[in-house]
Amino acid sequence: MHITDIIGFAIFLISGIIASYTDIKYGKVKNVLSFVVLFSGLLLRFFDIFIFKLEYPIKYILNISTCLAIVILLYILKFWAGGDSKYTAAILFILPAKIIFSISPVIALAFAFTLSYIFLIFDSLAYAIKDHKIVSPTKIRQGVKFFLVSYTLCLSLLILLNRIINNAYVSANHNIFIDILLSFSCTILISCIKEKFKIVLLVITASTNIIIDIITNSSSFNIHFFINSGIALFALIAKTFIDEYNYKTIRADTVKKGDILSAETSIKLRYLKKHEVPNVSKERMSDRLSEDEANSIRLWGEKNNCKICIVRKIPFIVFIFLGTLFYIILGEFSL
Repeated sequence: MHITDIIGFAIFLISGIIASYTDIKYGKVKNVLSFVVLFSGLLLRFFDIFIFKLEYPIKYILNISTCLAIVILLYILKFWAGGDSKYTAAILFILPAKIIFSISPVIALAFAFTLSYIFLIFDSLAYAIKDHKIVSPTKIRQGVKFFLVSYTLCLSLLILLNRIINNAYVSANHNIFIDILLSFSCTILISCIKEKFKIVLLVITASTNIIIDIITNSSSFNIHFFINSGIALFALIAKTFIDEYNYKTIRADTVKKGDILSAETSIKLRYLKKHEVPNVSKERMSDRLSEDEANSIRLWGEKNNCKICIVRKIPFIVFIFLGTLFYIILGEFSL
């Protein structure tokens, strides 16, 4: 590693530990930490270019820009909060430059998504066993239609992404590891999209794949298609399982700012209360409670001594930190 990369890696480790701690304990990442990381990264890149006279090829800019676009898109889709997106964007500039030259930092996000997915699967399984909660057959039947749309969209999107990333599935560098990362990442991304937009996106991606097949005289149906089919099927079934156990019951007088009410609870509160009631929750990051809303629910809870259901908080920065760490290790061993 170059001296600036070593310094950057040290800053990444320290900031990642701090960010993980604050996300677990307080449910947020402080803006000052993201600013310090971003400023440090830009300063190190300045030293690289103007002091050490290192060249930054266009691929570096493209890889950084692509990852930044994904980070912004995930924020717009309310997949994560502003603190998560700001810190993730900041660490892109602190990562070792030579690794970004060779491997897109999008892989770091894919690592993070996959790790968070594995955690959620086991966490939900533990919750289901503890509470003896089983998914009802009726709910399974009701979800089949939405599942099929999501699964078809996931396959279509995976085919298109693999073509863009790895030359239409025929590159010798393509392997099962990339298939797994992309499948889990696409599943999580699709879960953030509203049902009516899934149909539109499905038509666009499927049409694009058909046009490419006709122009290139190739076929989307090959060994990697069937591998992706199996992985995506597992990922979506696991996502459905996770969604069923994505809630936690707490006393109403213990609710905090930033908590997300379940849709059922928010409807119940709107029916029972007359003031400071949040809108009906869609269970997204945009539905986090304000201090006034949380305080109003706490007062109501103290008077009525009842319980409410909230969406369980996942400290995603922890997985961003671990995913990026794996990305750096992968980059060092592959160069």
